[in-house]
Amino acid sequence: MIRRRDQTPRPVPGPSGRHAPVDFGTGGQPPSLGSSLLSQSLSATSAPDALDPAAHSGYQAPPSVQDCGPPTSFLLLGTAVAILGIALGGFASGRLGLAIVGWLIGGLGGTSFVIAFTASDLQRRTSRWYVQRPYIDRARLAVLSLAAIAVVLNAWVMAEWAGRHL
Repeated sequence: MIRRRDQTPRPVPGPSGRHAPVDFGTGGQPPSLGSSLLSQSLSATSAPDALDPAAHSGYQAPPSVQDCGPPTSFLLLGTAVAILGIALGGFASGRLGLAIVGWLIGGLGGTSFVIAFTASDLQRRTSRWYVQRPYIDRARLAVLSLAAIAVVLNAWVMAEWAGRHL
């Protein structure tokens, strides 16, 4: 029988007379029982994860210890930026440019780091290994308070400058 090229392969009778399943990857020929099946089974069991039940059960190893809690680095950076804004406000007496820079750095910089902290902390709280720290809420309020002090101090310097020069 002549077969056209666009026809799908048909099952070929196996040694027992039954039709073997068609393997479309080998051109319709049934797999040989020789070394290819043995090599496939050996390569599957010799993989490093084959004997590890955790690799097949959906288990995820816990992240590093630093990733299990709140991202305190954002709060530390926010504190440093807010203190820098306060320092610029302290040295800006009579200098409008320095007061504006201190207002921007202390206010916008400090609150931006608190916003970044909150976004990252909310994402980390979805982890089952998240560990709540009792001081985090107070630390967040402290950074926001320092940023508010920087804004008020630099606004005072700007108002004082405007009162003297306008």
